Amino acid sequence: MDGLKVLEVIKKINPWFRDNKVPLSKLESFRRREFGTLEKDLARLDMTTLIIGARRVGKSVLMYQLIDSLLKKGVDGKRILFIQGDNTLLTEFAVNGNLINYILELYQKHIIEKNFDEVNDTIYIFVDEAQSLSAWDREIKTTMDQKYKIKFIVTESSSFELRRGSNNPLTGRVSIQPIFTFSFADYAQYSIIEDKRSIFENKIKELSATFKDSLIQGDLSLAFNTAKKAEALIDTYNLKRRFENYLFFGGFPRVISDRSND
Repeated sequence: MDGLKVLEVIKKINPWFRDNKVPLSKLESFRRREFGTLEKDLARLDMTTLIIGARRVGKSVLMYQLIDSLLKKGVDGKRILFIQGDNTLLTEFAVNGNLINYILELYQKHIIEKNFDEVNDTIYIFVDEAQSLSAWDREIKTTMDQKYKIKFIVTESSSFELRRGSNNPLTGRVSIQPIFTFSFADYAQYSIIEDKRSIFENKIKELSATFKDSLIQGDLSLAFNTAKKAEALIDTYNLKRRFENYLFFGGFPRVISDRSND
């Protein structure tokens, strides 16, 4: 009976099993700069991708965006498993603390209906807030040792366990991506109307590259002209007021989202 309850929860938090879509409520149109790095890392089956950062900095949103990207590239929704490490409806049914292995057994039997060694296409397993699971690193290491076509992507709110060096089961098998609160560049871009973000980003990149070149070349005239263009950009996008708001409210995505119309 316990297995059926866990399976019911798993199906509920993985709606793409059914329709190959991530609910819009889980997504943000704004993608952090780290997204591109994480997306490329999905091809590395020999390494677990670990996204670390404080709570509420947007780690789960990044996971949902990665899942959405995979689905839009044609990956079957049943080949993407999302596990909420802090979901009490799951952890109460943990078997000897081995919740991940327990879920993987149910997943093989009831979702993909085959064993991992019979799978030809990559399976993506996302484990959110892994620090809530006492043995997550050992469980993942055990599965990785089997050389299945599985890619693990994990979020954790503390990197303490991974700082134990050689004592950690995943030493040498993990690619770490730290996630912080928004920088001012992130804040400014997020606060701008969605269809104008790419224009703003391209202008910033262009001005930055030109200013850097002017310094390398010692061209003070070019540097001055670039600074004047930057000043105009500041006025156009009201960046002075946005910077004051950023200093006052900070860079947590949820706070920024609530104030996105400022």
